[in-house]
Amino acid sequence: MHITEGAPLAEHTTLVVGGRAQVLAEVAGSTAAVVEGLEAVRARTTEPLTLLGEGSNVVVSDAGLPAVLVLRGGEVSDAQEGRETTRVRVDGGMSWDALVAWSVARGLGGLELLSGIPGTVGAAPVQNIAAYGQALADTFVSLEAVDRRTGEVVTFTAADCAFGYRDSRFKRDLADRFVITAVTLDLTHGARSPLRYRDLEVRFAEHGGDPEDLHDRRAAVLAVRRGKSMVWDPADPLSRSCGSFFVSPFLPRDEAIDLVDAVRGAGAGERLFAWYAGAEAEQVKVPAALVLLAAGFANGDRWGPVGLSPRHVLALVNHGGATAQRVADVAAHIQHTAAEQLGVALHAEPRFLGAFEPFDPERFAADVTRTPGEDATPGWARDAVR
Repeated sequence: MHITEGAPLAEHTTLVVGGRAQVLAEVAGSTAAVVEGLEAVRARTTEPLTLLGEGSNVVVSDAGLPAVLVLRGGEVSDAQEGRETTRVRVDGGMSWDALVAWSVARGLGGLELLSGIPGTVGAAPVQNIAAYGQALADTFVSLEAVDRRTGEVVTFTAADCAFGYRDSRFKRDLADRFVITAVTLDLTHGARSPLRYRDLEVRFAEHGGDPEDLHDRRAAVLAVRRGKSMVWDPADPLSRSCGSFFVSPFLPRDEAIDLVDAVRGAGAGERLFAWYAGAEAEQVKVPAALVLLAAGFANGDRWGPVGLSPRHVLALVNHGGATAQRVADVAAHIQHTAAEQLGVALHAEPRFLGAFEPFDPERFAADVTRTPGEDATPGWARDAVR
């Protein structure tokens, strides 16, 4: 365990913004280490405690935070092979992608399409991370967590977590109460989930490989994500982001079809949702990226040092020198515009930690100049309808 006073929090986030922590403790992500870390922080301050892993899904206030516990480090602590699955217990501080690499190297399926997602294993259940048709909940068995208030170690089953789309109880009634210190998963020996996403189909068609092979599946996902700067890389300035910033909304089918048609052309929405949600669904999930495009935003739009990535319209990028307040204002401006023009409520995926000034749309319009990005609709939005 390492404790620092006045630590710059920007160094602990992928967005690279934020003030300082009055007290910051870095601990390995095992249960025993977390209990020790919580006690050490409490011995120094009674201020509210904030938990960070790899800082990939947070916007930390410029004013900083009083007390921070950073979980970093861990391993697969147990693996029990069964007939069809292997049950693994993983420390919460282990890097998520390191776990995926570990599973693929051992021929264990269920996580390979979640390759390249930044963050720790302990953070994964909080929002039930998902990508390319796989979700944490598909392999989840249970987790172990420490109650921040009492220090008690508690076990949660999948039912206890109440997983949903990018959601769990740890984002709702249990927010900020527990530190997840271990996760148990059942990983498959043989069965492979189907590839249903255009990006991966195109990658295999153009570059070859076996869509059923775990190594090839992982390599394809990483290549697609790197092409969008969605894999954290200090050498890639476009990866200074939180990944996809907005959650895809659910809309009445007719409204969703009209919105997609506005971006892709007449008839596109019906084709998309017939494949995506089935013919009977009354509420359908609309890609948040399409909402931004329909609201008039484009890849590469910038508001000073903060902009939409030229490679991925959903990523808010710190192009250098951004403040957390500017990130928050740009996000709020996008939400305000989508609500005004389309009647669509966009919800931010990252958590905002600390104090922020309230958004004033008139002041933002007067003080902040937009530099337009690409005018043309990106190919993925134009051509990805089946």
